[in-house]
Formats: sequence, structure tokens, C-alpha cells
Amino acid sequence: MTQSLPVAQQFSKELYGNDLKYMAIAQEGKGNYSSSLQYYKQYVQTIDSVNKEKISRTFADLETYYRTNEKEQRIASLDKENRLNVLELENASRTRLLLVLGLAALGIISLLLYFIYRNKEKLNKVLNERNDQLDDLNRHLGEANETKARLFGIISHDLRAPVSKIVSLLQLQNERHDLFNEEARKRHEERLKKASENALETMEDLLLWSKSQMQNFTPEFTQVRVADVLEKEITLLQGQLEEKDTIIDCQVPPSFVKQSDENFLSVIIRNLLQNAVKYNDENKAITISSAGQELIITNSSVKASAETLNERLGNTHVDSKGSGLGLQIAADLAARIHTKLFFREETGATLTAVISWED
Repeated sequence: MTQSLPVAQQFSKELYGNDLKYMAIAQEGKGNYSSSLQYYKQYVQTIDSVNKEKISRTFADLETYYRTNEKEQRIASLDKENRLNVLELENASRTRLLLVLGLAALGIISLLLYFIYRNKEKLNKVLNERNDQLDDLNRHLGEANETKARLFGIISHDLRAPVSKIVSLLQLQNERHDLFNEEARKRHEERLKKASENALETMEDLLLWSKSQMQNFTPEFTQVRVADVLEKEITLLQGQLEEKDTIIDCQVPPSFVKQSDENFLSVIIRNLLQNAVKYNDENKAITISSAGQELIITNSSVKASAETLNERLGNTHVDSKGSGLGLQIAADLAARIHTKLFFREETGATLTAVISWED
């Protein structure tokens, strides 16, 4: 674009043009038309040059105004954008702050929920432990009640008969002493002695069984020669054996020795022998033998079956008239000394009781 002249130079050029105009008019007044035309042409050229410069300067001014206005608008637009950016940054900062606060609140809530859950778990654990303790107490109470019921059943069943026999013998001795001569009196005293011994043995068995039901009571295991225990128990049964005209053939060798509690084993063997004598057929021998880990008591019987006696071993119902309480005591004590007690039926109406030691 053509550069415009400075204002002073342009003004001087306008003055020069005016002078050319006046010179042309002066030459025309003198009648010098050729010089007048020459001056006029120079005037026109000068005026045209000035006008062109004015137009150029006007366009330059307009362009400068346009550019200035455009810059101002751009500045205003940038200022708005900056303000918008500032607002967006402020909103972003607020949003970020709210997000951080929300996350912090969520973390605190999660932490509180975790502690609540932990406390609930602890409470549930405590409640479960208390419930387990209550269940144990209820179970022990039930066992104690069952033991008490069985204890009363045993007292009414096993003690009543020997005590009643003693009372009858004493009443007979006191009320009809005239019936007794010297020999009858001795037999009567012997029967009274046996009845008293049986009552005492029954009480000892009852005491031993009652102690075995206590949680902290444990058998005292020693090396027991079974043949010696059998000999002692057979001696105690001589009266019953004579009444039934029965003998016991003990074939257990002295070498048959087991780790056991002698008192527990004595009660078990006594009950089995009493049971064998009770159900044994008349004039039939009872055989005691050993084989491997088993002690075997065999008698001839048509009065009882192995199935019935095995049921009585596992029976927990208390019936003083016929529940086999002696066998239940024997089964309980056998379990405490780690042995298994059961009956099996052999051929030819033979009943066999077995005490089997566990390996």
C-alpha cells in the first residue's frame, strides 16, 4: 500500500497546488493561455496527488481503526475467555474440593461401617460362645439328670433286693427265733452274711459307677492279671453257684495280662458272671476263656438272646423292673477303660459275653 506523506508535507503540497491554480488564472488573465494551461495541468496533478494521499491516509486510518477495533474485540473476547476460564477453574476447584470432601466423608462412613461390622462380629462371636457354653451347660445338665435318673433306678433295682432280703432274714430271726436250731441258725447267719456282702458289693459298684460319671474322674491304669480278678469274683459267687448247682470252668492263663483299671474290670466281670449265672441252664457249666484280645464268658442258656442283651447294653431308658441296669453299668465302665463289651450267640443255645480290648 502507498505510504502517505507527513501532514506538514501534504499541507505544503496543497499550498503549492493553490499557487499553481492562481498562476494559471493569472496567465489566463494576461492572455497567455499556453502558460495558463501548463500551470493548470500542474495544479490538477498536484491536487490529484494530494487527494490520493488523503484517500490513502483515510484507508490507512480505517485499516488502523479496524485493526485496533479487532484487537480490542479480541482482547475483550480473550478477557471473557479468561473470566470464563477463571470461573471454570473456580468451579473445578469447588468440584474438586467437594469431591475430596465427599471421598473423605465416604471414607469416614466406610470406616464407621467397618468398625460397626467388626463390633457386630465380635458381639456375634461372644453370643455364639455364650450359646455354645449354654449348650454345653444344657448338655451337661441333661447328662447329670440322666445320670441322676439312672442312679435312682439302680438304687431302687439293685439295692432293694439285697436290702429286702437282709430285712426279711432279720425279721425272721427276731420273730421266729424258736425255729432255729444250731445248724439252721448257722445256715441263716451264713445267708445273712452273704446278703450283706452282696448289698455291700452293690453299693461299692454303685459308688464306683457314680464316680466314673464325673468329668474329672479318670481310671487308674495298671498291668492287671485277669486270672486273679476272675478268681476273686468267682469266690464271691459261690453261694449263687451252689444254689443253681453250677460250676465255673476258668481257662484263662496267668499270662493273660491287660492294661486296665482293676476296680472297673472287677465290676464288669462281676456283672457278666452274675448275668451268666442268672440265665444259665440247670446243671450246666460256665466257661471262661481268652483268645487274643478277648476275654470270653460262655454259658448255656435258652432264657436270653444276644440281641436282647446287646440292646440292653445300649439302652439309656431307666426301668427298675427290667432294663438291665447292671449291664448298662458294665458298658459305661468298659468304655472308660477302652474296652468293648458285647454278646454273641453261638450254636446250640449258647450265650457268649465278650470283653474286647482295643489295640
